[in-house]
Amino acid sequence: MEKINFDENWKFFYGDLEKGFLPDFDDTLWRIVDLPHDFSIELPRRPDAPSKRDGGYFQTGIGWYRKRFFVPEEYREKKVIIEFEGIYMNSQVWVNGFFVGERPNGYISFYYDITEYLKFESENVIAVRVDNSKQPNSRWYSGSGIYRHVWLSIIEKLHIGYWGIYITTPSVSKEKAEILIKILIENEEKKNFSVWMNLKIIDPYGNEVYEKNGNLEINENEKIEISESFIIEKPYLWSAETPYIYKNIIEIGSDKKILERRETNFGIRSIEFSRDGLKINGKVIKLKGACVHHDNGILGAASYDRAEERKVEILKRNGFNAVRTAHNPPSPSFLDACDRVGLYVIDEAFDVWEKPKLPFDYSNYFEKWWQRDLEDMIYRDRNHPSIIIWSIGNEVVERNLPEGVEIAKNLISTVKKIDNTRPITCAVCGFKGDWSEADGLFEELDICGYNYQRDNYRKDHERKPERIIVATESFPLFAFDYWLDVLELPYVIGDFVWTGIDYLGEAGIGYARFEGDNLPENYSYPWHQANCGDIDICGFKRPQSFYRDILLREEPQVYIFVHHPLSNGKYKDISGWGWYSVFQSWTWNGFEGRELFVDIYSNCDYVELFLNSNSLGIKEISKETKFIATYRVPYKKGNLKAVGYKNNKIVCEYNLFTAGSPYKIILRPDRERISSKKGDLCYIVCEVVDKEGIINPEAENIIEFTVKGEGVIEAVGNSNPLSEEDYRGNKRKVYLGKCLVVVKSIGKKGKIEIIGKSEGLKSGKIIIYAE
Repeated sequence: MEKINFDENWKFFYGDLEKGFLPDFDDTLWRIVDLPHDFSIELPRRPDAPSKRDGGYFQTGIGWYRKRFFVPEEYREKKVIIEFEGIYMNSQVWVNGFFVGERPNGYISFYYDITEYLKFESENVIAVRVDNSKQPNSRWYSGSGIYRHVWLSIIEKLHIGYWGIYITTPSVSKEKAEILIKILIENEEKKNFSVWMNLKIIDPYGNEVYEKNGNLEINENEKIEISESFIIEKPYLWSAETPYIYKNIIEIGSDKKILERRETNFGIRSIEFSRDGLKINGKVIKLKGACVHHDNGILGAASYDRAEERKVEILKRNGFNAVRTAHNPPSPSFLDACDRVGLYVIDEAFDVWEKPKLPFDYSNYFEKWWQRDLEDMIYRDRNHPSIIIWSIGNEVVERNLPEGVEIAKNLISTVKKIDNTRPITCAVCGFKGDWSEADGLFEELDICGYNYQRDNYRKDHERKPERIIVATESFPLFAFDYWLDVLELPYVIGDFVWTGIDYLGEAGIGYARFEGDNLPENYSYPWHQANCGDIDICGFKRPQSFYRDILLREEPQVYIFVHHPLSNGKYKDISGWGWYSVFQSWTWNGFEGRELFVDIYSNCDYVELFLNSNSLGIKEISKETKFIATYRVPYKKGNLKAVGYKNNKIVCEYNLFTAGSPYKIILRPDRERISSKKGDLCYIVCEVVDKEGIINPEAENIIEFTVKGEGVIEAVGNSNPLSEEDYRGNKRKVYLGKCLVVVKSIGKKGKIEIIGKSEGLKSGKIIIYAE
């Protein structure tokens, strides 16, 4: 298979057309875009946007994409396949004016055989219509357009099935592992073939550890599945802690001609589950989980490889070992990153079944499309070692109804026919009836997903002692209680907080209100970020992330957070998805002498707080205090320091310093060298600091960015959920002293210079390299 990236040089038109699919349609004035492309993130937010608060007040609509491409004569005797990793939503595809197919689901990957529509040794035109105009159709920001990669694959008529390789590890130990590989071979030629096959396994260090050669006969228009089972001695086992990746290489040919060469990554690991816990490779683990939506923050829904990888790296770096792809199949790049970096995955299929949550959601298409969409998800994803659980739905309306049980049976049966090596769950939330009404659905599942239902853990265990439970969603505000249950109850295998990373849409669900906060009405414009998540939309740690560090990590830690002076430590309303209005700041101009509430998060035995070297007292900290100690401190400029004690020794400390006036801009890239391949990204944090280099959290300077060399600005943003600024352009106001700029490679090697300027501040400049 020759797989060609098909992302570059599409033409785009925002709006609808009658004849946009015709090959000779005049598109000369259309804008040229590279994929992935999300046209909603480019449009200004509006209070009256039909997507409403669920969609973050972003505009949607209809868009057309067209691309011209040359097909050489040598492809005439082959098959040409086009794969779309995701189009949101209601896509229709034409090639040279011929209708190829449609797909309503905005998250599923799909492919078409376009061979019969092509003109060889000539120019061809592919046209795609995307219709995201019927709103609301999503409970979060969906994005619009061809927002994931597109691939063109050239294969022989005798070939391996497109998603036709299936690798499992039926028996695994430290001493040896059994590998079972199933290969679907399809002969679309009008003749019989004698075929040879070569199979190799390469270990994580590049060593060949297995090879097998064989022959087979295949008749015209026949499909056959070949199974190969063998043993690998002393295998490197895949886990979140040791994400070892093996490579399977398969070549098939006839006579001396290679017809296809396919490489497939896989991992060797075992999964066991019972009421006594979840075991990976024989070891009991607890899932330290995060739910995540598919968007990439300030990039919108555009699924750049680096954006997906960075998301996974951030989750892993901040204590998570598992992720739930809420509530849809993620991009292949995201799953590849989970394999490499090491995160366990709950791969989820649907947010709705037949009964709707919104007028134009997937329920309108479920009856016709569920089986094909679910099958494509399982076929596409089943070789990823990171995926340890399949999820067939989230908070579906039918969860406590008899018809829901029947739908679940059909979904489960479909999954198990394709992959029977992983348990299946479904996330269930509360309803007006008795919670036991969910028993019918739960009895069909291997693992029962509880959304915000920790009060039922113990009661249900008494009723149903064999039930295995996972908190598929939990409130960050009650992180201590949820995680303590996971530690204490073996039949609760993990906890997935809503959410790991903040996202666009579900505007303002993570609010915290106090007298004088001056916030707009909950969920109303200009709220557009959810304002929940351990990590904010730019990738910066929020207070709840530091608190989760205390819960999940063993090394001694201590952190200081100061409540907003107007809250006085008291809140009239705070969402379970939110957190207290606290800040890592000892800069409160205008509040001199005012008593401030100061929280210390720590997993030490005792903590001590100092203001300008004067002790404010030692306090015990433990499970009984939920690892929080609170002080009342009259505000005075200087240094606020916390120290943590274990065994009567200081083992850690944390400092906050009052910042002086904004003085200069500091730019901090996540990488100094990126790929020159078109579309690679560099994330650059911009900080406004005083003369001592301390970030000034009260700074609101507007930073203007310029880029010279082999890069362009792709997005600018900050973490302010109420900002009305666009995420496109070259200017952004800092929020809490920081903002973010994302620079994209243009496909050439060389230097990229990034400069940040603001009136009255010393400019910042960095150089990175595209190689």
